Amino acid sequence: MRSEHTPLSGGPETTAAGPAKSDTPFDTGEFQRVEPGRTLRWPWITSAVIAILALAYVGYAWYSADRVARGTTVAGIEIGGMTTATATEHLSGEVAARVARPVEVVVEGTSVNVNPGDYSLGVDAAATVESLTGFTLNPVEIFHRLTGRGEVAPQVTVDDAALSAQVDTIRQATGVEARNATLVMEGTTAQLSPAQAGRAVAPEATRAALIEQPLRGQERIELEAVPSEPAISTEAAEKARTELAGPLVSGDLTAKVGERAVNLSPQTLAQAASFVPEGAALQLKLDGKVLGDAVRAAAPDLLKPGVDARIEIVDHTTPTIIPSQDGAVSYTHLTLPT
Repeated sequence: MRSEHTPLSGGPETTAAGPAKSDTPFDTGEFQRVEPGRTLRWPWITSAVIAILALAYVGYAWYSADRVARGTTVAGIEIGGMTTATATEHLSGEVAARVARPVEVVVEGTSVNVNPGDYSLGVDAAATVESLTGFTLNPVEIFHRLTGRGEVAPQVTVDDAALSAQVDTIRQATGVEARNATLVMEGTTAQLSPAQAGRAVAPEATRAALIEQPLRGQERIELEAVPSEPAISTEAAEKARTELAGPLVSGDLTAKVGERAVNLSPQTLAQAASFVPEGAALQLKLDGKVLGDAVRAAAPDLLKPGVDARIEIVDHTTPTIIPSQDGAVSYTHLTLPT
């Protein structure tokens, strides 16, 4: 029997005519020598493309320097695609027409008419437009000019004092102001008036609405009143009555003038006393003239008439009378009753 042999795959085949031809890239000619001159062309081509792109970038920057990007609006006013001069004129005219119209402010059913011209509301059109134009190579700015900018905040002009006054008018006309607790001496009794919570529009929100809405052409502004708390609560006034007013009029107060002692009655002390807000508390304040007159009446030989005495409170419990330099003594110390 004859045995048959199958040649291995991947190897050169042998024929009767001789060994098989090799098909490697070296023999087939796939690897060829490249001429040196051809490889030097690509850097020149790349450089040329970069130069063209750079020229186009700078050229567009110059072109767009005097033109607002398309799609740009200011307070809802379309100025996109306009030149600097045209955009400035258009924006100025539109804003002037809007702020000339009266605006109705409504707070929970109560309305107040407002004239934006009363607080000199306007827009610096030139400055607003100039901030959107001008030559620049900033890539972010160039991107905005190519793709559009959208809504842009205007540079607002307004009379701050007049606007604050207008806000106060709206608050008073449409709300109830918070009322501080008070403490008043009636005879020798400290009468307390309780605090009262208020309800009114928030000042900052009202201020923002009076600027933004008229500029956007709105002729009706609806605002919501919010609760407002008094600075001096009833509890704070009660504390002042207990810790300050009560001890002050609980008995005669002794004023020591040198070696002499002068008694001041609760009636005199109550007449001189007042309670003034300081932060969230009420503090005792004594009228120096009332106390000075009382000391002079009781000891005319110690204090001269017309002395400009002043009152100082030490630790909010011990009042001290300090006369002027023409007084007879360097100081007078008052001791509160305990």
